[in-house]
Amino acid sequence: MTDQLSGYDGLGLADLIRSGQISAAELVEVVIERIERLNPTLNFMTYKGYDQARAMAADPPRDGAFAGLPWLLKDLILGHAGVPQTSGSRFFRDHVPAQDSLMIQRLKTLGLIYLGSTNVPEFGINLQSGNALFGDTRNPWDPSRTPGGSSGGAAAAVAARIMPLAHGGDGGGSIRVPSSYCGLVGLKPSRGRNSYYPDYADVWYGCGTDGCLSITVRDTAAYSDAMWGSTPGDPYEIPALARPLLQEVGADPGRLRIGVMTRSPGRAAASDDAVRTAEAAAGLCERLGHHVEPVEIPIDYDRFCTTFIRVINVLTAYGLDTAEGLLGRKAEADELQPVVWAIRGLAKNVSGIDHARDVETLRQIGRDICVAVSRYDVVITPSTPVTAPAIGDPSQAWDDVDAYFERLFGHMVFSAPISVSGLPAISLPIEAAANGMPLGTQFIANRGREDTLIRLAAQLEAERPWRDRLPAIVA
Repeated sequence: MTDQLSGYDGLGLADLIRSGQISAAELVEVVIERIERLNPTLNFMTYKGYDQARAMAADPPRDGAFAGLPWLLKDLILGHAGVPQTSGSRFFRDHVPAQDSLMIQRLKTLGLIYLGSTNVPEFGINLQSGNALFGDTRNPWDPSRTPGGSSGGAAAAVAARIMPLAHGGDGGGSIRVPSSYCGLVGLKPSRGRNSYYPDYADVWYGCGTDGCLSITVRDTAAYSDAMWGSTPGDPYEIPALARPLLQEVGADPGRLRIGVMTRSPGRAAASDDAVRTAEAAAGLCERLGHHVEPVEIPIDYDRFCTTFIRVINVLTAYGLDTAEGLLGRKAEADELQPVVWAIRGLAKNVSGIDHARDVETLRQIGRDICVAVSRYDVVITPSTPVTAPAIGDPSQAWDDVDAYFERLFGHMVFSAPISVSGLPAISLPIEAAANGMPLGTQFIANRGREDTLIRLAAQLEAERPWRDRLPAIVA
């Protein structure tokens, strides 16, 4: 039986546990064996909570959509009481949260069993998942390439079928980009769906969101249903959906009006593969009866990059100051990656007025994107302009911070503007690149319309299944 488990998604495995075909304790041991076998090659783990998982599996949760399912947490942002949270940093390596974040409390209602934490770039500022503390995470489709970031550790584990889903977060593409590079489902929710109580009012002025990376649309829907919901006083509240997202899986999406944009708004053009895969996804939508037409979303990407980089610099410096307060000491240069150390210095040159102006500029850019998308039910773009780049492209170990950001923002040309807009978006592995590497397609909906995305995503998944597409390195 255990040899066949890789063919199940999370809800499927939970059904096996409920029916007694496998126990939670047996499944935990299966996943631990997979981690021990594949992590030396892929390097996706930062902390192994085997003892906690075994203790919990001995008397496992009985309730929740994923009751008894082992689960991995991204080593960034969300605090899990008693679990180390390094944020991929040598400086923060000894930090252990004393309480659960609200989203962790909610995820526990799913019956998930925490098994460990996954690798990230230092403080999440990269689309790679490597750092000086744990090293580089590798893509199971091709270990010379990155699985993406900052949720790359999660992506590598799920793509290799260590487990069918893992936690991820997205501030400029950090769920959608790893999903694209690894052939997974990755949903970034609308601004306001997540509450970061009690640790933060928000993350990156609402660009930061949390969710999961999974192999099926229905797993993503069930996970999101538990995780979402505002807290009184949250700065970005949004009405709840009419019904659970899981109920949208298999529901008729109707005849949608869909716009398609394959032209990169940045200096570098999207690759032929990115254009072809997005157009193929649009063609599939058209064959399913949807109205599809070309669209251009107006984005001055140079202005966007310049502004967003300054905002990221300031917020990273603020985060470092907060971390120093938690640890009770100052960070030294040799405890931070060169790019992160340089960012802190650059932030000191930004005045309060400059920062306020930058935030307003980003909000206006986001509003313009929302207006353009509002003419459609869904807009299709590539998730990423290229397939997974080589490890270290770019690296936070670089000394040239300008070169670093230029390369980084070249990879997030389709994802980062949507983060700033606050719109929901999902990356789906509809097609692959000519060389067989995964390359996702991004589907963007209007604010609060994750239901539209899930209905369409489930329809596409049924028409063009991807669950059985496996990488070179697999459990």
